[in-house]
Amino acid sequence: MTDMEHHLLNMPPERDDGSTEYKYRLIDLSDKQKQHLASQMTWRLTEDCGQAIYEIGLTDDGFPVGLSKEELETSLESLQEVVDMADSAVICAVEKCPVTHYAATEEELVKTLMINRIGTNDQLSNVEEKWKFVNDAKKRGAPSFTRYIAEVIIRRDISGYWETKCGIAGNVDCGKSTLLGVLTSGKYDNGRGSARLAVMTMEHEITTGRTSSVSQQIVGFDKNGLLVNEQLAKRSHTTGKHEWADIIKGSDKIITFFDLAGHLKYLSQTIKGLSSNELDYVLIVVGANMSETVARERQACQEAGRSIKSNNMTREHLELSLVLGMRCIFVITKTDMVEPEVQARTIKGVKTLIKEKFAPYSLDNVDNVKTCVKLMNSGNIVPIVQVSNVSGAGHDILRKLLYYLPPRREYESKFKNPPIMQIQDIFRQVEGTSTIVAGMLTSGEIHAGRAPHGTAMKIGPLTDGSFIDARIRSIHCKRMDVPSVSAGKYVCLGLPKAVDGSRIRKICSLLEQV
Repeated sequence: MTDMEHHLLNMPPERDDGSTEYKYRLIDLSDKQKQHLASQMTWRLTEDCGQAIYEIGLTDDGFPVGLSKEELETSLESLQEVVDMADSAVICAVEKCPVTHYAATEEELVKTLMINRIGTNDQLSNVEEKWKFVNDAKKRGAPSFTRYIAEVIIRRDISGYWETKCGIAGNVDCGKSTLLGVLTSGKYDNGRGSARLAVMTMEHEITTGRTSSVSQQIVGFDKNGLLVNEQLAKRSHTTGKHEWADIIKGSDKIITFFDLAGHLKYLSQTIKGLSSNELDYVLIVVGANMSETVARERQACQEAGRSIKSNNMTREHLELSLVLGMRCIFVITKTDMVEPEVQARTIKGVKTLIKEKFAPYSLDNVDNVKTCVKLMNSGNIVPIVQVSNVSGAGHDILRKLLYYLPPRREYESKFKNPPIMQIQDIFRQVEGTSTIVAGMLTSGEIHAGRAPHGTAMKIGPLTDGSFIDARIRSIHCKRMDVPSVSAGKYVCLGLPKAVDGSRIRKICSLLEQV
């Protein structure tokens, strides 16, 4: 039995709430039934920030009865019709899996296994009894029957692409920038830091190998879950710094990464990056040699007669992430350069840290990713993924996890809330405009252009408590010039030349004029 089959054969009973729906089969549906299913789907999509999972071939108690190939294909065609009728829904992935059952006849098999889990008299009352029926038939030498089930990922169809925002935190020299460089460039590291050159921007960062500021990078996935950045790398011979427009053009889903500083002296920058960008998840990176590094620090302190004080920031970054309400994922890097016993001690330390508040989940098989995502959404676990940025080991698991992670924040449209943006960065004296302000648009929608098209905003409060009136002249999002942008995006806004940019502060906000 494959891990995928094992996952689908051990499903809990269907819940009335949540984003997962079980359907045995969808055949010969009337228009009224399709409309009902479309309304149900729209509701399921609201339960998990725009993502729903449909299990086809399962009964309400979670038992995988399965369908014939023809019935499964017909059911998937019917599901597509329902998706077309639902409110802005699209099928993103379909994973099929065979199941093998035993019985005297297939008719007896289906009749017995379709009995509701709440049974009486001679009916089977639960999943355990159904499995007992199948196993007893196998022991008697009954013939086997192969049937099929499917798991379908459905997402709300957002114009352009689906976006999830992730921070990358962790102690200094743990391999954060190298990990991000491998993901964004589509090329593995050479063991001497080549991958991180694709994401570092400042000369002193390249020289020291240490990130000192918050930077953004994007990774794209196509409709088949394949990494667009890697596909671009195969078609070019550049350094791996792909144009964002090319990544977005070929992507159905975008992961926006915020690379955070790991050194203690840059902690304020890390706090800024975690708190101001409304992240959905945080990848906490730990070098597999961490246990060895900490042991050396302790020994050095003891030999020098100093009090033992570690500068490892892993715990601080975890605590900050949890306080800000973000789900965390631990990524163990440098697995190719340490002895197994050193790596084992590091993972044991990470698990001990996680167990203070959550249950650690070692994600070591690509077929367990969807189960992991479901458990993460319930808030019970923190996954641990082990990767090598040199050999590529474990990156298939990490990529699939990133592909299936849904966003955890929903933003109100312009019809419910006016646009609001807190200014995080200011760029003055930019050619062609007076000032550019950047930040996360937390609600509403902004349009660019001259009056009456450009959105009229108030910027402030200034040092004297007043506000500046301005109309948005231009908008850049993901390094592209766009006519409008909606909440949930990090944007750069060009202001008119008449605006006095010297008066604007980073703590100011942009509010729509009323």
